[in-house]
Amino acid sequence: MKWIAAAVIAAIAYIAYPYVALWQLDRAIQVRDVLTLESVIDWPQVRASLKADVRAAYAAKVVGDFMADPSSTGVGAAGTAVGVVLGGTLIDNMIDGFATPQVLVKVIADAPLLRDHQLIDLVSYAFFVSPTTFRLDLKRPNEEDVSKITLLMSLSGISWKVTRLVLPAEFSREPEVDRAMARWREEAERLKRR
Repeated sequence: MKWIAAAVIAAIAYIAYPYVALWQLDRAIQVRDVLTLESVIDWPQVRASLKADVRAAYAAKVVGDFMADPSSTGVGAAGTAVGVVLGGTLIDNMIDGFATPQVLVKVIADAPLLRDHQLIDLVSYAFFVSPTTFRLDLKRPNEEDVSKITLLMSLSGISWKVTRLVLPAEFSREPEVDRAMARWREEAERLKRR
């Protein structure tokens, strides 16, 4: 009987643990706690996944624009290839500069959505995808048709960490996001100069 009770307690603790990690992330965002943000987010993995996603979207856009142009030539194809390579390098540098806990804290101070709401208010879905992966879908409260941002948390050792951020395709076309991205770049440049 003791084994059953222990198994039930362990199962409840395991199921509750990612929600506790979500609460820690929410608190860190609210109080702008850089150290906690460093511990609950696996920044190298988040940066790597963002780089791959943004590079792929950029390459698809550049190649799509090239293919849509009926006057495209072989020289244009070479230029497109160079543009994809150079653009990818610029994307990598930009993400390395802005995907940091320090810049996130500065952006939160200026972002009305996160300043006026807790992260938990933005959660539209939160549950396990696998035994070691937990998914969070975030969207603006009271807006059904708005695309979501997805955070994936992975069990790393004995703690849950955000390991991936998936942005919707139209995310980069929103004016509020463009302003936030510009602030992230400015803040990243300012922090690099220190």
